[in-house]
Amino acid sequence: MQLRYDGYFGFPGGLIDAGEDFVTAVNREMAEEMNLDTTKHLVNEDDHVISHWSEKKNLALHFYKLKVNLTEFIEIERRALLARDYGSEVILLFY
Repeated sequence: MQLRYDGYFGFPGGLIDAGEDFVTAVNREMAEEMNLDTTKHLVNEDDHVISHWSEKKNLALHFYKLKVNLTEFIEIERRALLARDYGSEVILLFY
């Protein structure tokens, strides 16, 4: 999880850009907010876990999973500190 710029705790994510599908947006957001190396780790349609609609917030949430081993997890977490959005959109990481 991460502490976001708006003071909320959450997971990496964002809006879908024009021309993107859900999976493309997930991978782009993970690269921006976590510096995920998408040449090694790429989320695909089969990684979808669940979707949730919040009528109150007019917001759809789509959760995806990415299975990695411990060594890969440590590398992903290390790279997240170097992400483009770390320090602006992402204020702090939580484990």
